[in-house]
Amino acid sequence: MLIFMQAAQYVRQHLPQDFTPHIALILGSGLGDLANQLQVVAKLPYTDIPGFFQSTVAGHAGNMIIGYLSGKPVICLQGRVHLYEGAELAHIRTFILTLHYLCG
Repeated sequence: MLIFMQAAQYVRQHLPQDFTPHIALILGSGLGDLANQLQVVAKLPYTDIPGFFQSTVAGHAGNMIIGYLSGKPVICLQGRVHLYEGAELAHIRTFILTLHYLCG
């Protein structure tokens, strides 16, 4: 099984069965606090998600926050990773493909 599918499977195990996000957001510098506005149904640290690289940049919390924003089901990456942190393109691709796979 591809790593992004493993990641998505792990995330789905922590969601209510009827929850399908329609919007995916990657919250970089200065945007991480947007996740605090969600009605949260799940909060998963990147370190728990298969294939996810932990960000080391200040202000990038390294959490997947899932919930409702203005009544819409959303999934947020609270922080992103950078190549200068030691991440590889495969790590970045895993983030994007996991979000794509999770959004109905």
